[in-house]
Amino acid sequence: MGKWIFGLLAAIVLGIGFFVMSDKDAQSAKPASNTQQSKWEQKEQLTVGVDPHNHPEYKSNFELYFAHLNSAVLVDKANVDNGGKTLSNEDYKRILNDIRKNLDNIKYDGEKKDELEKVKKLVDQAIQNNAIKGDEIFYEIHQIIHELDKHFNTTYFVDEVSNKQSEASFFIEKSEFDDVYKWLASTKRELHSDKYDPFRDREGFLVHMAHASYAYSRHFYNLEDDIFMKMKLSELIKLFGKMKNETDSNKYNEYIEQFDTIYDEIRKERRL
Repeated sequence: MGKWIFGLLAAIVLGIGFFVMSDKDAQSAKPASNTQQSKWEQKEQLTVGVDPHNHPEYKSNFELYFAHLNSAVLVDKANVDNGGKTLSNEDYKRILNDIRKNLDNIKYDGEKKDELEKVKKLVDQAIQNNAIKGDEIFYEIHQIIHELDKHFNTTYFVDEVSNKQSEASFFIEKSEFDDVYKWLASTKRELHSDKYDPFRDREGFLVHMAHASYAYSRHFYNLEDDIFMKMKLSELIKLFGKMKNETDSNKYNEYIEQFDTIYDEIRKERRL
């Protein structure tokens, strides 16, 4: 099973994906020896140059990625599905609390410590002052976390913008796959696998698959020159974009069937 399929756990609130790693998952797979313990502790620390999609064992980097995603919701730079309803003040408070949990789970004592502490204080201030949509403090919070995510993670959360500039600028710097066809074949296998370790259930596994597949679809879209493949990858971006925001797990199989159809069309066209 590819490394990239591990790690995403979604806490769904009112149909919106707000992300915090569970304590149970954070404590799993404890190493046995002192050497293993040392390596494990190193991976607990926020580290420069990590791809959190491929290496979710770097838990602090993973938490930073999702702190960025959550903060992007505050400033309308992340697409969320709330059943067509506008986010309420209570929703924003929940998002702020999730960001605080993300930040609290980060272990770090390096040169960026001041920025990390500053944004924690800003989040606390926003919670205490019952900040609402449009408050300037949301933009301060997002900007600091945005810069930290870009500094530490090779695959950082890319803010959504209405003019699609984010699509044009998105790349995974260290991809596990040599080409789009190897990624597609791997995705096909994983979506139909009956194994979902280290997740507790298939639902959690598929939530992660949707997010990771969305990222890779965008990555290969920007590398591709062939018109047919760009069209198909565009379809996959839309497909996994919907799947990652889906709140009804009963619909996951429908998305998988749609992926299978697109994959078969690609195989037929490319005679794979």
